[in-house]
Amino acid sequence: MITNRFLIAITKCSAFTLFALFFIQNLAYSQIDFPSNQGEVIHHKYYSLSYIEKAEQPEWVAYKLTRTMLKKVVNRNDEFHDDWHIESGSASYTDYENYDAGHLCPARQMQFDCTAMHETFFMSNMSPQVPEFNRRAWAILEKLERNMVWKRGELWIYVGPVLSDIDTTIGENKVAVPKKFYRILYDPTKDESLAFLMPNERILAPLESFVVSIDSIESITNIDFFNDFTVEHQKRLETNKTSSGWSFENPNLTYGYTAKARDCSTAEILNQQAKISINQASKAALMQLPNIGPEKAQAIMLRRPFKSTYDLLKVKGIGPATFEKLKSYIVL
Repeated sequence: MITNRFLIAITKCSAFTLFALFFIQNLAYSQIDFPSNQGEVIHHKYYSLSYIEKAEQPEWVAYKLTRTMLKKVVNRNDEFHDDWHIESGSASYTDYENYDAGHLCPARQMQFDCTAMHETFFMSNMSPQVPEFNRRAWAILEKLERNMVWKRGELWIYVGPVLSDIDTTIGENKVAVPKKFYRILYDPTKDESLAFLMPNERILAPLESFVVSIDSIESITNIDFFNDFTVEHQKRLETNKTSSGWSFENPNLTYGYTAKARDCSTAEILNQQAKISINQASKAALMQLPNIGPEKAQAIMLRRPFKSTYDLLKVKGIGPATFEKLKSYIVL
């Protein structure tokens, strides 16, 4: 069910309302409840986030994961890119010195689709993580999440950094380095929840050691989860701090899909995305277009505003052949 609060949040994304209205229709969000937000809410195709400009990262990322989404259909491409949907601009990959750009919505969770996987590499989906944490305990928790989805059929996931008590920033954009990360799993079929709070450091203890109540996460993040649920319903879900009923077994499955993963083409990714505005898009956004590299993207920006998409033919380096390849992906 789409709530009134959801529609209001979308309206606030003024420059990208058309993008958001398209995503409303996506089944990935037909039944998920979004947390409260203090940032700019952005809706990508299969996940949403609330971006905190001061911290240059999201306070939360939310997505639904189903059993059919676990198929590894496409290869990971590791193409990190700025998120042109963020009005103030997202952090850049170059900001991440000595820290991993840690995915909040994991790339592996979205390898069933080219656009889904590609969009997990927006820098708005990243947070600075200690390498030994990102590549070990955090990765194991992501795998555990997949295994729980395989067993249960569907989960709603809420994940993010704890942005209070920040004393370290990195890069030119001063990206905040969190000391802790949380992950909340909700099974809408069984109406059960499980939450984790983990330090951003090398971890040797078992994951069960980091199970906490959702209430405890709310108290340190100032985020209200499940706020469309009744007070009684919230209390039952959010006070639970045990893992009873949740399997921590790691079957290491292929999730019923054995075909070889393939590479994605630029055309496949762009065909499924909302069209890019040549008058408003950032340089990073323009570079997603076929045959548009850094120099051509800069040349396009210097020629603005355009009165017609055909005016791109006046940009140095863009001839009829190039225009033919990108015309179906652009709007004014």
